[in-house]
Amino acid sequence: MSINPKKILLSFLLSSMTFSILSQPIVNDYTIINDYKIRKNKNLWARMRAGFQLDHTETDRVKYFERMYTKNPKSFQRMMENAKPYLYFMLNELERHGLPTELALIPGVESTYNPLAKNPGDAYAGMWQFVPVTGNRFYMVQNNQIDQRRDIVKSTRAAFDYLMYLYSMFGQWDVAIGAYNWGEGGMYKAILKSGQDIGHVDFQKLPLRQITLDYVPKIIALANIIENPEKFGVTLDDNATDEPFFAITNLPYQMRVGDVQQKSETDTDIFSKLNGQYKSSDYLLDKTDNVLLPLPNLMRFYANTGIQIEYSAPVNEVAQPTIAPSQDASSTKSLDDLMLNLSKQNASAPPKQTIKAKAYANAKAHAKDNEPDEIDDLLNQLDNTQTKNKHKIKSNKIKYIVKHGDTVYSICRKFHANVAKVKKDNRLPGYNLVVGQELIIDTKK
Repeated sequence: MSINPKKILLSFLLSSMTFSILSQPIVNDYTIINDYKIRKNKNLWARMRAGFQLDHTETDRVKYFERMYTKNPKSFQRMMENAKPYLYFMLNELERHGLPTELALIPGVESTYNPLAKNPGDAYAGMWQFVPVTGNRFYMVQNNQIDQRRDIVKSTRAAFDYLMYLYSMFGQWDVAIGAYNWGEGGMYKAILKSGQDIGHVDFQKLPLRQITLDYVPKIIALANIIENPEKFGVTLDDNATDEPFFAITNLPYQMRVGDVQQKSETDTDIFSKLNGQYKSSDYLLDKTDNVLLPLPNLMRFYANTGIQIEYSAPVNEVAQPTIAPSQDASSTKSLDDLMLNLSKQNASAPPKQTIKAKAYANAKAHAKDNEPDEIDDLLNQLDNTQTKNKHKIKSNKIKYIVKHGDTVYSICRKFHANVAKVKKDNRLPGYNLVVGQELIIDTKK
């Protein structure tokens, strides 16, 4: 098979590396609740079933793992109990990117949904079992105080980013999921060795180790059990309501991890599983650190610390509440008020992008400084295909101050600006931005 370097580069550019669309304050927080009180499913299992997209054919290996997972129904039910606190967040993330909800079952295979899972030497860690090098690749900090491979939010988003990147590379979800287990290099070599063409691969005919060959059948088996639990003698909890279990919050001032747990009155075991990235209760949190708290405990935390929530919601953008200290805990907004406010804001949010558009966006946003000059040329070619045959546009330069979560591409998309021109006008050596940085944007009116 001949390999076209330009096609490989374009595949890389269309890969998905990071989708952090909203900034981190308290409702990124309730991102998480973007359809709260607007669209409701009967429970989490019904919502998951509604998003199944993969081929659920019961091959011999799938049937084998269906029997393995259900020979002890209580063991399967325990796994699903472990999953419940995290599924609402995972399903929101998957739906936002248009991904198959079967991907939320990968931690069942990897760790039985244990965010504190590790093996000797921390070669694998967290619910998604990231190795150190992949953790670094997706910007998860690992040192003697913190290991973000155990961070529920960051590791989940990194896992979905990685899976989208793999899908853009291989064009098949079964191959992408297998590559999550084996690595894209190993999977690519296996496809070449098999003589098959990328995008038209019979996964079970690949020369892979058995654990990787079984990886996809395990996920399909879990999906089939959830799809029809009665068939397998399994009972799923109907009380697994389609509502958020936890909120993601930042602190307005420094505070020890142990103090947050105490002031929120959160059970020690639950707090540890939600915030396993912090290795010590003495770790000093600052404004950049996320803390996950069960929703009832979030309100207790506000009451016990005298924090009130103040809203600052720009027109047509999701509300991003700020947190400020207050002596009057009684002025704290109720949880229902928070949910309703955020639901209204989300009703006016822009429509979701397609997977292809998001991959394209992220390739542009995350191309590295040291990539070859061809990257900018290819990005411009992609831009030109979208602007071809359109009416002539006027130029209108504005000043823009970079905010938390901004990327070069997200800013250009917001103002319909050309990426290469923004880089040139602002003498940007790469694609990295600094909060507070001033940019000149040549908008298209």
